[in-house]
Amino acid sequence: YAALLAAALRGPAWRSGANTTAPLMAGIRQFVVAPLPPPRQDATSPNLTANAASFLLTTYQGWGINATSLRLMPDAPLDPCYPLPDYWQQEGPVPDNCSSNGSGTTM
Repeated sequence: YAALLAAALRGPAWRSGANTTAPLMAGIRQFVVAPLPPPRQDATSPNLTANAASFLLTTYQGWGINATSLRLMPDAPLDPCYPLPDYWQQEGPVPDNCSSNGSGTTM
């Protein structure tokens, strides 16, 4: 899940920067993240985050699976300081209270 979430956070350039996860990404032909719904008037704008509980792919083809409307979620929630492979070091900000190696305190 963590590797696919990191790819989703990279957006349309999901293969870009995939060094550690390159063998996994090599087996994927299509990986299209669904756009997030517009925010309600009383809510802030939704964003896909590095500790998202799930995310939706409109199209996925790879590793013998062809799917549409595929929702991905981890078996257990990711720790807020979990270091997403190929993401924090290259593109994403390290969350507050976390070090770049994934350690730190959470509130």
